[in-house]
Amino acid sequence: MKNSEANLESFYKSLDDLITMAGWRDEDKIDEFTKRLGGHYKHWLDINQSITNGEQQQAVLNTNISNVLNNLKLQESDTNECRSKCAQLKELLTQRRDEMQRLFGDDTPQGLTDKLQSKIDECTQLQEQCQSIVDNLDKTLQQTQGEYSSLQHNLSQMEENLRTRRTELDVAITQFNSENEPLQQQELERIFEDARDWQALRTEISACKDRKLLANQAMNDAEQAYNAWQAQADRPSAAEGEQPDALNELLPVLEQELEQRRRDKSEVEKKLHRHNECIKDAESQCKKLDLAKENATEWKRLDDLFGSKTGKKFRDIAQSYTFSLLVEHANFHLRRLTPRYELSIFSGSLMLEVVDHDMLDERRLVNSLSGGETFVVSLALALGLASLSNTTLNIGSLFIDEGFGHLDEKSLAMVLDALSALEDNLGRKVGVVSHTEQIREQVFPQIKIVKKGTGGSSTIEVE
Repeated sequence: MKNSEANLESFYKSLDDLITMAGWRDEDKIDEFTKRLGGHYKHWLDINQSITNGEQQQAVLNTNISNVLNNLKLQESDTNECRSKCAQLKELLTQRRDEMQRLFGDDTPQGLTDKLQSKIDECTQLQEQCQSIVDNLDKTLQQTQGEYSSLQHNLSQMEENLRTRRTELDVAITQFNSENEPLQQQELERIFEDARDWQALRTEISACKDRKLLANQAMNDAEQAYNAWQAQADRPSAAEGEQPDALNELLPVLEQELEQRRRDKSEVEKKLHRHNECIKDAESQCKKLDLAKENATEWKRLDDLFGSKTGKKFRDIAQSYTFSLLVEHANFHLRRLTPRYELSIFSGSLMLEVVDHDMLDERRLVNSLSGGETFVVSLALALGLASLSNTTLNIGSLFIDEGFGHLDEKSLAMVLDALSALEDNLGRKVGVVSHTEQIREQVFPQIKIVKKGTGGSSTIEVE
């Protein structure tokens, strides 16, 4: 049992040396690693199968090459025959050229073709103009036919209405003649010659009938009121207190009381009017309050989303959108510089992390990058910021002032490869300002500034 555990621990240590992913033996990551390992094994099997298929295809190709060599010998003899035929065809071509010169003279077939094509284009344009005129005439004809059909339909309706009106007029005359003295033709002509508006006369007659009806109703109401007053027990009698003189003396007192009652009524009406105005004002204020509550709810929702007293929440949201766009542009340039790395944003923050595709998509903090890796990522971010600042701006040249002279040889090689890829893939010229001999040995062409003596002057040399 101890030997098995020791062997297992030794096996784990050997796997640790092979696997660079930290924490792969953790229980929560071992399933993920197993899936990835299975995927790599399947990929290895696919590659082996591809190699087997390639070997088979190579054998077939070797056979084909032998057949092609045999065919090549046969084709050489055919080529010699074709060369002799080519010489004969050249003679025939010379004869045909002389014949064309005799037929066309100075004009070439292409020139005649261009002239014919020009005439064809002119005729085509004229035909299109005529077709356009025909189409417009067709549209006008269709519109005229539609209007004619509409007028025919309206005429039929008007004739039908005329027949109906004539029938109604005949019926009305017959009915009038049956109820009154029959109208003569002369009376009808006199009536139709009257220039007054018959519709206005009918309206006035109807109004007169209505006024008569209202007057009769008012007369009936007055008669009923008079009869009711006659039937009242307290109506004025022949007593002394109810005589006209006594009533005249009592009239000023009653008028004063009536005036006072009117003033009281006026005050009550004013109070009632003010009360109604207050009710309307209260209803208006309630509507304003409801609207203010709705606005307050909406503003509360907006405040919960991105509101704060200092505006920090909204700035963070705006910065997160802009930062996401910047990272997207930076990843575009980073994939061209080195496909190994990809930038990612921590969820809910403005912090960056790096995805290492060569390490099974391991996520690393940016401060864990080496000097060369940091330079490449910084260069991608600078290019992304340039793309973000103005989509119409084309930055054709970049100048880098030192900044990586302290790197080791491996990191410096990565930086120089990235700069070369930037010039080869993106078409940008890169200038490096450096005082380090190691960098100057690997960058060409060079522009050097050489001091002359102690006078403070310098010369520029291009190598």
